[in-house]
Amino acid sequence: MRSDVPNPDQQLSCDRPAEINWFALGEDLDAVSRRYAQQHGIRRTPEWFAMKIAEEAGELMQQFLAESGQGRSRGKSPAELSNSVDEEIADVICHALLLAHQRGTDVQAVIDRKWLRRNDTHDPVHASTELIARAIIRSGDRLLVARERTKPHVFLPGGHVKDGESVEDALVRELAEELGTTATVGNFIGAVEHRYSDDAAHTHHELNLIFAAEVSGEPHSQEEHLEFAWLPMDQVAAADLRPSALKEVIVGDPSNGFWRKSTPPHAKSS
Repeated sequence: MRSDVPNPDQQLSCDRPAEINWFALGEDLDAVSRRYAQQHGIRRTPEWFAMKIAEEAGELMQQFLAESGQGRSRGKSPAELSNSVDEEIADVICHALLLAHQRGTDVQAVIDRKWLRRNDTHDPVHASTELIARAIIRSGDRLLVARERTKPHVFLPGGHVKDGESVEDALVRELAEELGTTATVGNFIGAVEHRYSDDAAHTHHELNLIFAAEVSGEPHSQEEHLEFAWLPMDQVAAADLRPSALKEVIVGDPSNGFWRKSTPPHAKSS
């Protein structure tokens, strides 16, 4: 192995860098990718995301070989070749982040675990708080719920609030992206604080802000990894809805505001 190539199996000693908001970055990249796919009639399946990484990696290798004199330059100057390598590196990184975003991968946690080898005992990685806007959307005696196709539990439609974005604007945006419909946000219902551990034993902390909402037309999933269904209200109590504390506000009718904690260490969430 070349000595100048990082070895992920080596223990790295370094100060903790400033963290990147990986989710917000993934959201921005996903918006660009979605527009591109719509313009060119591309169906963004999980396989497509993975194949794009391989395709961009191949193009990166071609440009790298050309820059290093081991491949055809195709008339490009050294500066142009260097720029092409940089752009292909960006393409590989962005497509990898798109796949991670679709999978719900905690990029920071995986980098910490796989590359930086941070030991939670000596260098703890604290969970940041995620602000999430969710909607209670009803049609008669039915509730609209979402589910990731690879997971068994369901959750309320909505998503993460971006930096500087109002909660209501975030909810309207998320519902448009997920369902392809225009949403009208109604009353604020309450909040659920939720702490859970994922399959890799990393802790997450989120604050779910719940609003009543209505959507125009019949909602249809606009995301390959999500599906939506109408759940009869009499089945909500028995459903695997997460965070589970949401069942109280959905089935009940709080008049003085609603605040619940759902923080068991073994809990899993969307």
